Amino acid sequence: GSGSSSSSVMMIQVEPLYASVTHGTLLCRTCAAGHVQRDARAFGIRSLMDDIWGLTDVLALLEGGNSKFREFCAITNAYPNLESAVSDRTQFIDGLYASLPVKVAYRSLLRKAVARVQAEREGLIVSCRGQAQRRRREGMPPP
Repeated sequence: GSGSSSSSVMMIQVEPLYASVTHGTLLCRTCAAGHVQRDARAFGIRSLMDDIWGLTDVLALLEGGNSKFREFCAITNAYPNLESAVSDRTQFIDGLYASLPVKVAYRSLLRKAVARVQAEREGLIVSCRGQAQRRRREGMPPP
């Protein structure tokens, strides 16, 4: 896409090419590069097109989101200068790496949300298997 990205967390104004599976956020190329230069593993940076995504990674992106991350920062005051920092990517990324509440609390909440969805999914699978087994025992055809 064209245009400039004032901040990946604020709004993607260019085509997002990367994601942070650790925070469940979409990133433009410039912001992804800023994270990778520091520590790609810390934010779990993945290419939307080139990397292999597991179920947990996809769920993190679906359960997270740039808006949820931004809302968390505002509610908890975990990153008090978020609004002013977004115009300066270096300041913004430096703040993320320095902010312990963001690193610990948000990641923990997102991991719990992903685990909940995975448990619900497993529960549905077990439930469906149980129903299928019951139908077979009772001689009923599959639905």
